[in-house]
Amino acid sequence: MAKHVTFNDIVQARKTISRQDYSELEAHHSWLSPDEMEKMTERCFQTAARMESGKESKRESTYRGLECLSDKGKDKLDAVINSCTDAVLDEQDRQFYLFEKIQDSEMIALASMDCSEECSKKALRRGQSDAREAKRCYRRMRDMETSRTGKHNNNNGSASSFSVSDEHSAGAIPILKTGNAKGDIRESALPQFQEVMC
Repeated sequence: MAKHVTFNDIVQARKTISRQDYSELEAHHSWLSPDEMEKMTERCFQTAARMESGKESKRESTYRGLECLSDKGKDKLDAVINSCTDAVLDEQDRQFYLFEKIQDSEMIALASMDCSEECSKKALRRGQSDAREAKRCYRRMRDMETSRTGKHNNNNGSASSFSVSDEHSAGAIPILKTGNAKGDIRESALPQFQEVMC
């Protein structure tokens, strides 16, 4: 069970300014204020309450990521955490009993991995689903940009880079099913640009 790291041969570097160098306006557009944070948290709990009542999520919101805010979801998460903790402690106890010390950290890691395997599989499936949804959204955005500018991208959808500016109405930009309600994005007089790679 040796771990290894691989690095992509293609290096991409992008320059950006430090947050200490942001102007007041840039900081205002980059960071949530305490009031915005409070409103966002309130919306999360309202959405979780709706989820727990059995109702479908609204068009501009999602239950994705809020599962642990429900009693059932919290209990399920606690059970998984407790199961992993117990498995690790049991393996440590076994090693102390046999060897009077921790002899094999790999076995401890395996005990944890066995308990968390189903969570890992679910996370991978969810990530793949999110990636497919993001690609659909990016394609719709690319199609909107193409229809606006008349320029076609000949790379068969494997990668696209374009700008979406404020001249589109807020409702015209596709919203990912995984969140990003349009109320979460500040409106500004300055054009907002989004670079998308998919």
